Amino acid sequence: MVTHYIRKRSITKTCSRCGVSEPDVGFYHGSRICKPCLIQRAATYKKEHPDRSRLYRQRRYARHKTRLNRYRSEQARRVLGLDPADPVFLARVAQRAAIKTHWQQLGPEQRRLHKQHLRTIHAHRRRARIRALPDSYPQTAWCDALDYWHSRCAVCGTQAGLFWILVPDHWIPLASPDCPGTVPWNIVPLCNGATGCNNRKGGKPPQDWLLTTFRKENGTRILRRIQRFLHHMAVTYKS
Repeated sequence: MVTHYIRKRSITKTCSRCGVSEPDVGFYHGSRICKPCLIQRAATYKKEHPDRSRLYRQRRYARHKTRLNRYRSEQARRVLGLDPADPVFLARVAQRAAIKTHWQQLGPEQRRLHKQHLRTIHAHRRRARIRALPDSYPQTAWCDALDYWHSRCAVCGTQAGLFWILVPDHWIPLASPDCPGTVPWNIVPLCNGATGCNNRKGGKPPQDWLLTTFRKENGTRILRRIQRFLHHMAVTYKS
């Protein structure tokens, strides 16, 4: 008679990296390093080797592109309750594809500025929600605004450089009772710096500020130009 001995699984394991003893559920199968140490090591490697990490993600996506796209579609249908043939779902997919294409065309410095602009827009949307105002401002709207003004200030035409940066500004301030909120037809790119238009405008009414700062003739011309832009954004994003 042959007796088989079954080796019992240990309840606790000791991490070979940090030396902490934890239950075996805190380790991946077959690993002697605990999960927090593995996560920390992966984050350190990504920080030290960004090019290799980016190349690995691109190759992984290329290998599993079909499976990942099918998984995302199933998640959207399960979590959001959307049908892949639904026009709303197709519009979201097209919007994400446009954002990804625009992001890939940007350089490192442009990506850093774009992230800074998105953080500012996120703060503007939060301020609008606090005041119970609309806050629907998609990422593509800011890209369209920069393309419309050729990455220059909508008021003075200054290009971002050493002393100024472009920031999204509420043309009609949030404190005004006529403010439509953080929407594409109320956000304009203005220069921000020591003497930038965004700093000088502040929370003043835009028409009064333009006529006071740039005199009547120039202020009226700038006002008409910005009104055409706001009308263009309203026609594009309201429909």
